[in-house]
Amino acid sequence: MTPGGRRAAPQGQETVSLYANYLALAFGLLLGAQRAIQLLPFAAARAGFVWSTMCTLAAGACLIGYAANQAEPHALGDGTSLLITASIMSSARAGPPGPVE
Repeated sequence: MTPGGRRAAPQGQETVSLYANYLALAFGLLLGAQRAIQLLPFAAARAGFVWSTMCTLAAGACLIGYAANQAEPHALGDGTSLLITASIMSSARAGPPGPVE
């Protein structure tokens, strides 16, 4: 709802969603490039490593965003919140973290 109490037009919501997806793609490409450059010293084959790693990581980010967008219309809850919760739960340990050795 807008501050005036009216619902936003579906076309406006679509436009905002489209721009958010483009921004997420750009952000995924940027972070993918950063991670690929960090991993470059460990690459077995350096030819095309940065480009292929960047594209693969960005495609994974877009796939996760698509899955989150598809969860919402099917009444599964807020898709992004579900993905964040699943990530936190999958990385949780069965007790308090121990000392770092």
